[in-house]
Amino acid sequence: MINDGKELNTKHVKSYWVKEYPSGIICLMFNTHKRWIEFSQQNDETYEFGPDDETGEVIEIPPFFAEGKEGGYIIADHQCKDQIVYYYIPFHLLQEEGI
Repeated sequence: MINDGKELNTKHVKSYWVKEYPSGIICLMFNTHKRWIEFSQQNDETYEFGPDDETGEVIEIPPFFAEGKEGGYIIADHQCKDQIVYYYIPFHLLQEEGI
C-alpha cells in the first residue's frame, strides 16, 4: 500500500503512515506523543511502545506487504525526537549492489 496511514491517539502513539517507494523500500513511520520513548517490533504487524518500567502499549496495524512478493527484507529503524521510523529494504536491492 502506498501512503496508507491512520490517526490512533493512544497513550503513546498519535498516528502512523506507510509508504512504498518505487525502489521497493517500505517506510513505516509512527508519530508519538512524547520524545524518545522505548519501542520494539514484535512481528510484521505488531509494535510495542512505552517505558521499560511499565507495561508497553501494543499497536497492531494492518498488513502492508504485497501478497506474493518474492524475497525478504532487511529492517532498519531509528528514532528522531517524536518519530519512530522503520525501513524495510528488499534483499534484492542489496544483492544488485553486491552488498
